[in-house]
Amino acid sequence: MALEIITNLCCTDDGDSDEWGDLDSSDASEGIVDCMDVDTEENTVPQVAEKLAPEIHEAFISEAMMQKVVSLMKKLDAASLEKLTQHSQTQQLVVKHQRVLCRALLCVNNVVSNLTPDDLGGHGGLWQLWSSIGCEALALSTARDVEFLEACTCAMRAILQRLFEMKSDKFKDMSPGDLQLLSEIGLQCSEEAVRANIIRILGTLGCLLVSDVSSMDAIKGIGLFLIDISSKDTSLWVCAEGLDAIFDLFGQDGAIAEEASRAIGLVDKLKTLSPVFKTKTQQQRKSLGENLPVVMTARSNLIRFIKYKEGQSK
Repeated sequence: MALEIITNLCCTDDGDSDEWGDLDSSDASEGIVDCMDVDTEENTVPQVAEKLAPEIHEAFISEAMMQKVVSLMKKLDAASLEKLTQHSQTQQLVVKHQRVLCRALLCVNNVVSNLTPDDLGGHGGLWQLWSSIGCEALALSTARDVEFLEACTCAMRAILQRLFEMKSDKFKDMSPGDLQLLSEIGLQCSEEAVRANIIRILGTLGCLLVSDVSSMDAIKGIGLFLIDISSKDTSLWVCAEGLDAIFDLFGQDGAIAEEASRAIGLVDKLKTLSPVFKTKTQQQRKSLGENLPVVMTARSNLIRFIKYKEGQSK
């Protein structure tokens, strides 16, 4: 609850107030900004520190608050989980523990999105956050653990955007197995918000790696995942997010991006996808709601992108 109060101090306008219920309240996290509403694509960070009381800002940094929070965010080990789930009186403890983890992760997402990298420990602090949360997501989550996966991928997406802005070179050593596991989560998870988060995570990773010739296989793997999810996902919004990630990654100048796009047959696959995406957009336009601008922009950009890539190959 203390972290949520700090989060709201970082993320809301002056004068806003929130009423906090107990852990059994379904509205307890209503004051927390949903992860998909945070624009982590911007390259500027709001100067929230200027709005915080100096004492709070100083304590947040000197006490390494984010690192302490993440160090406590551990899922229950298998033995403890088994014991707790055997008795009806302790089963609710498992549910409450899970709920606290998810709320803490959403707070991490919002704080990371609204404070500067220096406030969060610089590159080293952000990398520690990414590694800790990523390990939890990859090692202890399954595609069925939707609530925890969404919270984890929200936080990972926000942290990765900050590392991208700092041009981190740490991801060159990321294992193919980790990339494959992220891809599998993105393709299999039933929650479209998780799939969209995975798209942006892998797309941003690709943009970080695209200047490194040793990462060619990783770029090709990410590209194939993005094409696959853009072609087959049941949500048109998720398909549009996948296309946007393709445009960001393979729209960059450079021999590596061009070679990777040729190796995976990107243009031909997009040509096949284009009429299907156009038809689905026409059929679902009235039901897209707030996602309509994203989908319509992706449809327009898809045609332009294909022409651009064809021009490059001549």
